[in-house]
Amino acid sequence: MGFHTKRPYPPIRRGPLGAFPRLRLHDTACRRGCQRPEGLKLRIGYLVNTYPRPSHSFIRREIAAIESLGHPVHRLAMRGDAGALSDPADLAEHQRTERILEAGAARLLADLVARGAARPGQARAALGLARRRARAGESGLALQLIYLAEGARVAARARALGLGHIHAHFGTNPAR
Repeated sequence: MGFHTKRPYPPIRRGPLGAFPRLRLHDTACRRGCQRPEGLKLRIGYLVNTYPRPSHSFIRREIAAIESLGHPVHRLAMRGDAGALSDPADLAEHQRTERILEAGAARLLADLVARGAARPGQARAALGLARRRARAGESGLALQLIYLAEGARVAARARALGLGHIHAHFGTNPAR
């Protein structure tokens, strides 16, 4: 992976609800011959619905490969299931993973309110999207609002941890 070196810093864009900056990454086969500026470490968040699971050894290998390049990775999951784990590597990953729903309803609501107060226009747009998705029958409005609160919590943690990129694995709830 590398960054284009034509600019002193990688370009920054804002994500959903203005939550966190995302840095534009390029793979190692970058056609323009870009290199990562020396000493620049990209803090990455890995977001998975339930992590780890016995079938997630490939995610564990991806994270290990990124960390071996010198980039710190913070693991985020909506929930965990330690009872289903027996492999020592999975149990170790469980200990390193922050589970969003364990923060509790009050913390998720506080993060949602804080995000809405900081960016009211984006919060209105997100609420409108939640209502449209509920009307379309994807799930009820209450569940859509829970997803929104989960997203606000992830955004708050990303800001607090200084994450420059979040990789959402699988196209399930965390990626919505």
